[in-house]
Order: sequence, then structure tokens, then C-alpha cells
Amino acid sequence: MNRVAAAVALALAGTFSANAATFEPWRAVAPTELSGRPATAASDLAAEVLFWNIRVDDSDYPNERVTREYIRYKIYDPEKSVNLTRISELTATSEGTEMGSVTFLARLVLPDGTIKEFGKDSIQERDVLHSGSEQNWLSHLLGASGTEVKEKFLAVTGIEPGAVLEFQFTRAEYHPQRLYVHVFQKNGVPIRHLEYVQQLADSASFIPRPFLIGGTVFHAALHNDTRKHQITVTVDDLPPLYSEPLSPPVLERSLAIAGSYVVVNDLVNTHHLQTSITINPKAGPWSNFASRMAFLEKDVTEGWPIEAQLAAKLTAGSSSELEKGRRIHQYVHELYLKYVHSPRASRPLLRKYFAAEPEQVIEFDRNLDVSLQTTDFLWLAVGLYKAAGLKAQTILLPNNTVIRFDQSMTSEVFLPDICARVLVDGQWKFSQPATRQMLPLGTLPLPNVGGVGLIAQVGKTEFIDVPMPTANDSSIVNAGAFELSAEGGLTGTCTQTLTGVPAIALKTRLEIGDDERRNRILSRNLRTEFKADAVRVTSVRGALDPDAPLVITYTIRWTNYGTVTKSRIIFVPCVFESRSQPLFPSAIRHNSLTFPNPVKVVDDFTLHAPEGYVLEAPSAPASIPGSALSITYNVSYVPVRNQILVKRTYFSTLERVDKDRYPDLRGWFDSVAKLDTHELVLLQKPAAAAAPAANPKPDASSDSAKTTQ
Repeated sequence: MNRVAAAVALALAGTFSANAATFEPWRAVAPTELSGRPATAASDLAAEVLFWNIRVDDSDYPNERVTREYIRYKIYDPEKSVNLTRISELTATSEGTEMGSVTFLARLVLPDGTIKEFGKDSIQERDVLHSGSEQNWLSHLLGASGTEVKEKFLAVTGIEPGAVLEFQFTRAEYHPQRLYVHVFQKNGVPIRHLEYVQQLADSASFIPRPFLIGGTVFHAALHNDTRKHQITVTVDDLPPLYSEPLSPPVLERSLAIAGSYVVVNDLVNTHHLQTSITINPKAGPWSNFASRMAFLEKDVTEGWPIEAQLAAKLTAGSSSELEKGRRIHQYVHELYLKYVHSPRASRPLLRKYFAAEPEQVIEFDRNLDVSLQTTDFLWLAVGLYKAAGLKAQTILLPNNTVIRFDQSMTSEVFLPDICARVLVDGQWKFSQPATRQMLPLGTLPLPNVGGVGLIAQVGKTEFIDVPMPTANDSSIVNAGAFELSAEGGLTGTCTQTLTGVPAIALKTRLEIGDDERRNRILSRNLRTEFKADAVRVTSVRGALDPDAPLVITYTIRWTNYGTVTKSRIIFVPCVFESRSQPLFPSAIRHNSLTFPNPVKVVDDFTLHAPEGYVLEAPSAPASIPGSALSITYNVSYVPVRNQILVKRTYFSTLERVDKDRYPDLRGWFDSVAKLDTHELVLLQKPAAAAAPAANPKPDASSDSAKTTQ
């Protein structure tokens, strides 16, 4: 197999081998299954799984993993079940060598007993990539002529309400990863019966570590037959998965199995040596993983002259260790962005070592035959920190979008991410420059905070805290001076200042391009937020400085903001929240809620009333203060300036809320939406009475004058 062919085999996750294409005979369909109704109480159920059998064979691990599945659906509403009736997989060939094949079958049993089978003749295909000509992610990935990638798919037609639909799959992965994850539930589809059996690798070289997630909630257990080297999970009546905003990760709200194979004597290839890491129970269950990563880090972060030369250049003239750290952090971030936006970013080719040499990362545009990974840029930062005389370490991190980390579940699948920490001026600062986000030194991506991290070090298990940012660290402050016209129009000049998470999210979108592009993006965002007629950004500060707040100044013009009557103007004083809508419109909630980060929002501004109008009463919405969730309002009136002062302060430190508390939470936010639209009234001053005219001097020619005389 040539290098390109091998790259395809490793890059296409889930490639399949033809020799694994064996299927069991179709099972009989009972009359009760054709005439049956949903096992659940839901009358609007579109479909359900009658049974789902999964067999995973790791007997030839690490060479191959074979997975076979047999699943039977009961279809109640074909139109709503369309996502279940089509299956597809990718296959690839390189220079005439087939890299894998997909094997699947389908059978449809209609309510009247008619049977339709969909086999090889029913499978269709389309070209995804042909000879490297199509410039998509696959062409960057494969990067060679003579490579073809096809999608093979099977779409079952003719489905009637009450039909039974079945699929069988056979998959074989070449050189599978140590890690594996399988979720046992499906979106919107309940499962009557599921059985999962995994044949584990029977070798003294590997220690299998499987974990059943959600077993307590879903009344399932993992049975480990050590004699047969086999694990089994059997469960009935699994509810469907539901996709809802602010839901926990799938692994936290589902029944799933996740695990890995731990190598007893792990051989680590480096640029300088081969190291064998042997599991030492006394060093802690995570020491094998921590040791392996420590050896890889040391290999490319110490003793490289190019790192010393570059570090000296980057930190020349620095006034403090903090400034040194910031310069290195920003350099690696900009280098990483340059790489990911380059044409060769997604063209991995095989290489001998796990980590690229520092020179290959620094001068990636000259080393076109070397594949790079995010970790290569991260380790470059660690090497530069060390070369600059700073103490630095690699930290292995959990990802909260995968699952909340549990140290007792010792599998690499639960520590998928990596960062650095560097000691500057006596304080440890986290560093993750190898990301598209504009993260300042000391800040990590949200999925990695709020828990712990594992230090990459040899023969030791040591976790450190990775704290969540506070609400004050992630704030939005809106200030402004507004003028309300007698016609109900609103104009003003505003300033929005963002720090922490809100600033990072917006700066990441603004980092690429010029000032005109930044102003266009921000103006469009603000127009959507306000629903105003015109919003024009006049200045942006801090967009390219990761350590500075993001400050946006803009003007606004909003006709018909207030409602004008014969003698009144009715308006909403909370200008920035005047179009507030309920955050949770649905009355039903299936999942608990997770909030990504604490946040604080402050609106502090003035509103000048039009000439000839006075405020009827400076009433403020009712505040709802609290410790984890709070909203306060202050409204005052300065008659001498005919000016209204408004201040609204919201903060939340919520992390997780159980679904049983959802009605209370929804009610709170519904109340805030109503409070934000609280109205005030401006009254028109009564017109001043006209002063009586002075008596005119008599006119001798008039009759009255005459009379007066």
C-alpha cells in the first residue's frame, strides 16, 4: 500500500472491509409487530425501534475492529421518519486500489405482509472526489491525482404506515483507535429492546477499560465475562434522545459505552529515542497516559536551537515575564491561523513521529510533505516558553461538550484536549494559542474550564484545577445617550464594551479582514438585535488585541420607537432590551439545562425627552435580585434637564439546572421579558394661555373713538 493509500485508510473513519460482509438471515416478523401500536403513550410517535443488536469484534485488535448491527424499526408516520429510511457511507480508491467497501442490506415488510428486500442492486453512488479535481475538504485531505471517493447510499421507498423496516450493517475499521464510543439512543425514536456485545482483545499487551454511561438512569448494567473476554449490555424501553437548547452533552443524557485499550508496555517513538512506558499501579491509574504525553512533549520542546533563537527574538526588550508569555502566545496563535487558512492545512500525510519538529511547524510553508496537528503548534508554544526561561507544562483536559469528567473513569476518551500552562511572575497562566478563537494568555476555551486537568509528567498522576471565569470576567456593558423626538423616533450614540467570553466570541469573527469588514459585521449584528432602521458602527477598539476589552461605538436611528397619541408618547425605557422575547418558549422540557459560563450585562444610559413633554412618573420595573440569577432596574428623572436615567443589571452564575426546576426557571425568564418591556409615558405640556391684548389708542376717525371721547 503506498503512502497516499495508507493516508486514505487512516483518514476515512469507518472504512469497511469486504471480507467482513457477512449477514445473518432476516428474522421472522411476528403478526403483532405489523399490527402493533407504539409501546409508549405518545400518540404522535413517528417511529420506534423494536430491537437493535450490536456486535463488536475486537478479537483481531489492533489490526481490525468489526462491527455488525441489526436494527428493526416500526414506522408509524413515513413522512416524519424520512431520516431513518436513507443510509449512506463513504468509500475510497487510490490509484486503482480499493481502500474499503460498505456493506449493508435493508428489508421492508408492509402491513399486508408484502416483503421488499433492498440489497446490492439497490445501492446507488455518487462521486464526492474524482482525481483530486473537486476542491473540497476531501481534496485537501487526499491531495493526489488518481484518488476517488464515493458516497454509497440506499434509500428505501414505498413505506406505508405500520410497516416494519430493517437494516443490517457490517463495518470493519483498519488499525482502529484505542478509544471507542457508542451511543445507544436515537433522536426522537424510542427503543423497545437493545443488546450490545463486545468481544474484547485477548492479549497480555492490552488492558481493556470499558465504561457504561447512564446505566443507573436507564436501569442497565455492563456484564463482564472475564473467561470469554466479553462484555454485554442489555436494556429495554430506552426513551428517545431530544435536542433542546442548553442541553447537556449527549453522553450525559444517554445510555452509552465508552472505553479504551491501555497498552501495558507502551512504546513511544520520538525524534531522539524509543521509550517503553510500563504501567505502574503505584503511580496512579492515569500515569501511563501522563507519561506518554510527557515524553512526546519533551522530545519537541527541549534542545532545539531554532526554538532558542526564535524565543530570544520574540521576547527581546520584554519588561516582564508576563510580556514574554504574551508575545510567544500571540506569535503561535497567528502562526496557527496562517496555517489553517493555507491551502495545505487539511492535507495530512503519514510521518514517522507523533510530533513534528519545531522547524517544520515554524516554516510549515516550506515543508509541504509534513503533516501537522494542533498539538504540534501547542508544543511549539511550550518549547518557546521553555527557551525563553519560563517554566511550562502540557496539560491534558476534559471536554465538557463530551461529558463531565470523572477521574475514576480512567480512559483517554475522557481527556481529549490539550493545553499548556506557563509560570509568569509567580503565577500559572493557561495557554491555548493553537485555536481559531482569539484567546488571551490565561484563558481557555469554554469546553475545557470548570473542572480539572492532568499534568503531563513521567510516572505521576497529578490533577490541577481549571476554574470557570466569573461573571465579572465575562461582561457586556451598554452605554448611550438617546434623544426621543415628538414623533416617537429615537436617535443616539452608544458604546458597547465586552470582556471575557462575549469579547472572545466576537473578536474571533473580527480577526480576519479589514476595518470595513469588521464594521459591516458589527452593524449587521446590531441591526438584528435592535430591529432599528439604521445602525452605523463608527469605531472599534481592541478587535485585534486579545488582552484588551472590545469597545464598539455606533449610532442608531429608530423611527416609531415610541407610540404617539394626541397628548402622550408611550415608550419602553429599557432601550437595549426593548425587543426582549421569552428565552424558553416551550412549556415542555426533556433534558436538564447547562449554562456555558457566568455572565454580567449592564445597560447604563440617558434618554432625553422631547421639548414640550414631561415624564408622567419615573416608575421602574420590579427588580428580582438573587444570588445565582439576578435582575435589577433603576429609573430616575431629572426635570431640569428633562432627562431619564436608566440602569439595568443582569447577572447569572447558573451552571446546571435539573429539568424538574425548568418551570421555575422558565417563569423567571418570562417575567424578565415582561419587565424589559415596561412602559413609561411622556405627557405633553398644556399650551400656555395667551396674554390679554393692551387697549389700543383711540382712533379719531373711528366711531368707537368717538364714543370713548
